[in-house]
Amino acid sequence: MTNIATLSIRPEAWNVAAAMPTGGFFNLADPTFFPRWLHFVLASLALAGLFLALIKSRAAGLGDGDAREAVRLGLAWFTRATLIQLAVGTWFLLTLPGAVRHLFLTGNIPATVILVVGVLLAIMALVHGFRGRPGRAALYAVATVCFMVVVRDLVRRMSLAPLFLPESLPVNAQYGPFFMFLASFWSWPPARSGSWPPIAGRGRSRPWNFRSGI
Repeated sequence: MTNIATLSIRPEAWNVAAAMPTGGFFNLADPTFFPRWLHFVLASLALAGLFLALIKSRAAGLGDGDAREAVRLGLAWFTRATLIQLAVGTWFLLTLPGAVRHLFLTGNIPATVILVVGVLLAIMALVHGFRGRPGRAALYAVATVCFMVVVRDLVRRMSLAPLFLPESLPVNAQYGPFFMFLASFWSWPPARSGSWPPIAGRGRSRPWNFRSGI
């Protein structure tokens, strides 16, 4: 996945990849390859730990000793991986091409603000993780991901700007699939009858309450 991600924004490497007789090519010459890989791996470990802490937090609050230990373990994974992530993220930023790096450091105020807000949100998530508050840490983590998605899109756009601009593509709106998607909700049996279909081993279907979602 990391290899494909680096190739997708480095068209100059495509000829080298195409010339490989076996069809296999690792873009190890790209300076962002290893920091990008670590960036994704650490994010996966951090969010997995936070998820564990989040789903066990209710039971831990009720006095379950095993759940408290799971919360502690999950937050330990989250905080430690996030601390390393801050260093790896800085490494990743410094390995970006000069024009792209300049965009976030001094060249574009909105891009700089988006990056700084994303980093500050990650730090807030880290603070709440250290304080043993998985719920608040999760809220800040989700906000961080939202801002970093925008950062990643800016990196992709700037990297491909000399050769490709998304706004240059023609837009042909097709509303038919969208209306079919909406109609599928109405055609779903629970939406029409107000009840779930029978579930094996659970007897008769029960009424569906749209307000409570149960």
